Amino acid sequence: MSFDFIKNKVLVPSGKCPSLLKSNSLEDVKDWIKEINRFKRPDEEYQVSVYRYWAYREFTEEPYNLEEILENISIATNSRETIYSLAKNLG
Repeated sequence: MSFDFIKNKVLVPSGKCPSLLKSNSLEDVKDWIKEINRFKRPDEEYQVSVYRYWAYREFTEEPYNLEEILENISIATNSRETIYSLAKNLG
């Protein structure tokens, strides 16, 4: 039996990202997301906005890299949701 309905949905994390992103490639973004998920608590469910948040924090000074990383996050998670649409769906 799955109890996913009682997991806390995290939209914005706190603190420093627990993993380093090696490059902009889709494969590295997928590996980065897997590594981040290893650090989350069992009662949490990370939304796509978590990965975008950490990407923005790390790559704000590199707009071209950030754009490619954000696109690869969308592909890796199969989601184009924004923090606003996610928050709206929670309410």
